[in-house]
Amino acid sequence: MNTKTIARITGGSIISMAILAGFAMSNTNSKTESSAALISWILIFLLDLIVSAGVFELFKHQQRKLALFSSWSRLLYSGILGLAIIALFQGSTDSFFDTWGKGLIIFGIHLFSLGLLFFQPSIWTRIIGVLMMVAGVGYFLIYLGPYLSDFFTAQKKLLEFLFMGPMILGELGFACWLLIRGGKIPISSPNVS
Repeated sequence: MNTKTIARITGGSIISMAILAGFAMSNTNSKTESSAALISWILIFLLDLIVSAGVFELFKHQQRKLALFSSWSRLLYSGILGLAIIALFQGSTDSFFDTWGKGLIIFGIHLFSLGLLFFQPSIWTRIIGVLMMVAGVGYFLIYLGPYLSDFFTAQKKLLEFLFMGPMILGELGFACWLLIRGGKIPISSPNVS
């Protein structure tokens, strides 16, 4: 499969996940839509696996170790999401959100490393890369912070508000770039180590 196809599949998967997540989040607590929300979460899980593989394939010739780390961290997040989906299937929304929240800590690490991979010479890749790194820090603070200090628990809504823009714009910007640019990954200094 060529880079253009991989980029478009990866970008399309990210955008599809965003649409499905909007539906799933609004219906996960609803008794009438619980099966539709469950199906949406399962589809998100499967798309996450595709994105994990796509990230590695797109960046493996640029910075192999960082691409592998970013891909594996997303894969680990996907596994935790899978465990959360099992809890949801068993009817425990509290357990779902608790497990998924722990997974979002790993997702933050993935986004930060993906932002590093994407931080390239063009202005757009730099902006998107920085947004993804900031979003990664946001996920980390919002979901790990409460385990470290009560301050983060008390400020969770404020942190969610402050990081919402980078969280949305970073990953969707990356997805749109992949769809529009078709995988023309700008390589500043190839490093296959």
